[in-house]
Amino acid sequence: MGRKTWDSIPPKFRPLKDRLNIIITRSAPPPSLPAASSSSSGLPSSVAAAAPSASTTAAGSSSAAAAPAPTTLYTAEPVRVPSLEHALQYAQAHAAALGRVFVMGGAQIYDAALRLPAARRVLLTAIERDFDCDTFFPLRLVDGEGDADDGGWAKRSRADLRAWTGEEALPDGPQEEAGTRYEFQMWEKVALK
Repeated sequence: MGRKTWDSIPPKFRPLKDRLNIIITRSAPPPSLPAASSSSSGLPSSVAAAAPSASTTAAGSSSAAAAPAPTTLYTAEPVRVPSLEHALQYAQAHAAALGRVFVMGGAQIYDAALRLPAARRVLLTAIERDFDCDTFFPLRLVDGEGDADDGGWAKRSRADLRAWTGEEALPDGPQEEAGTRYEFQMWEKVALK
């Protein structure tokens, strides 16, 4: 997540529980990581080989050899890195201890992550109300179809969402809270025909 997203989380909920929190901030010094070789997918070979088994919104680039693993990945302080690439390098280096990798914003982080070849799934809370705002999710995902430069996106079924998340109690269809309707959705990248 980006630093502004981290800052937007109330301090009593930081770090997010039971997960590795990686903050992307320009003020973080770059960790010393070795150079990586690239694969045909555009990802370095260490990531490209692991990408099919990692269920991620975006998987990234570079070598699996990074900073040594901390005693526990779920520490009181987040890991701070200077770029999305460094965040993905760190996650890849600790892939054996991690489950899925999620990208959770902000807008620039989403945009960069969705451009990666390994980006293949979006978990979206679709809000059916207009708000006065100036920042938007970089993909247009509506009516079961989405657009992107390198492929389209298809909305998956509620059963697919439940199976992927393991959340059997996931509510069906749109919900309403405080006058705002919303729906939990899962989208997957599909190749253009």
